Amino acid sequence: MNKDYSKMRFIFWGTGRFAEIILADMIKNGLKPALVVTAPDKKTGRKQILTASLVKQLALVNHINVLQPVNLNANQEIVEEIRRNKIEFGLVADYGSLIPKAIIDLPDKKTLNIHPSLLPKYRGASPIQQVILNSDQETGVSVIVLDDKLDHGPLLAQRKIHLSGQETFNYLLESLAHNGCEIFFSSVFDYLDGKLIAIPQNDTFASYCREIKKDEGFIKFMQPAEVIARMLRAFSPWPGVFFKSKELNKEVKILSGSEFKTKLKQKIEIGKIVIFNKQLLLTCAHQTFFQINQVIVSGKKEMSSQEFINGYGKYLDLI
Repeated sequence: MNKDYSKMRFIFWGTGRFAEIILADMIKNGLKPALVVTAPDKKTGRKQILTASLVKQLALVNHINVLQPVNLNANQEIVEEIRRNKIEFGLVADYGSLIPKAIIDLPDKKTLNIHPSLLPKYRGASPIQQVILNSDQETGVSVIVLDDKLDHGPLLAQRKIHLSGQETFNYLLESLAHNGCEIFFSSVFDYLDGKLIAIPQNDTFASYCREIKKDEGFIKFMQPAEVIARMLRAFSPWPGVFFKSKELNKEVKILSGSEFKTKLKQKIEIGKIVIFNKQLLLTCAHQTFFQINQVIVSGKKEMSSQEFINGYGKYLDLI
């Protein structure tokens, strides 16, 4: 990084793990924001403990001033802080809310955004999950100049990443965050110097992905095992993948497992948990099978497939 930029005053907007990784990488590279804006503290877990966002925790450790507005519309405090801190540009990553145009246009060089997809594909809240669910062969990260539409602003830089088809959500999130910070450092300062021109996105190729809801992790047994494997990679750790067991009349959450490729002559009812060669399998559509390695039965602790068989084997069919 050009040493002249180490003293640039900018505002960082972010909340989740993707944003935390980017902010940590920026600080390691000598670029610390003058101000961080993140979501308000939230109650989490069974005990509903009030918890700061990952970005806030990192910012406080690094002695960075933090703002947590409940509502950005007509938020004069943000406006005053941007002006008081003489902010030169803004950077958004996984903030979680749309920022009003009046605020993103305040810095001299406006506000930039690091987004974990090859825009204009997968605008919206769940691009990483959609890449996995759709079994895409590539993904990537984009840096854009924000405008008043969702992930719509002109492109400054992109980096493609080829996929094996076995990537998990956590793996892709971390990889894309690190790559996003790298292309930020390799290209954005040229933009700030006026040497790089942002190119409008081609809206013809735009697609959108909504925020993931908890019930999307519920297994529909008309799906083959391959789809359930993709769901597990996309929805772990949240919302997870779960189903209602016919044998136990309880909800079962799958923590780990994979598609089990075998051919059986007899037809087996879908949606059943069975034992085959000491393996715990879930029967799926088109006579496909998903091998379960770790589970949580509602009201119980995490257990391995063998522990599940030891405890519930008498309810299961041997095939």
